[in-house]
Amino acid sequence: MFLLQANATSLINVADLRLIAPELILTVCACVALVMEVILPYRKSKLTAYFSLVGVALAFVSLYFQMGTIADGFYGMVRVDGFALLFKAIFLISAALAIGISTQIAQTSMTKGLQAEKTGRATMVGYVQIIFAGAWGAMLFGESITLWTVIGAAIVLMGMLSLVMVRREAVGIDE
Repeated sequence: MFLLQANATSLINVADLRLIAPELILTVCACVALVMEVILPYRKSKLTAYFSLVGVALAFVSLYFQMGTIADGFYGMVRVDGFALLFKAIFLISAALAIGISTQIAQTSMTKGLQAEKTGRATMVGYVQIIFAGAWGAMLFGESITLWTVIGAAIVLMGMLSLVMVRREAVGIDE
């Protein structure tokens, strides 16, 4: 009978959410960045990187407001002190550097690839991302691979192989 009388608002203290504000900001920004990557056209994909950097900066601002406080939350499961803030700051700096470096490497690689190959053929390689996304989803997140996933991957691979074969015939490469 006691379980039926529990008040649902007493389970989570809203003031405890400020202790995990940097993590909440990063989570929300990461989810929005994932949606942006799908929705935005390829030419505007740099906006996703800039948005991610803004998310890291906002998390850093929330971390700044936590400096100098020692607090426990979520029934003693979360503790914010100087040591925790140091590791959060190291993580945020690492995330910002990773976003910046990977964006620069991707942009430079794409530019060099478009210079070396015809634009139509070079941009077709971007469709291989679908295969990698499916494989990583299966390996990292335990997603099931359906028949449609296999058919789609086969179509992409056949398209890529046909481009390679046409390229070899045009250049005259024999094996």
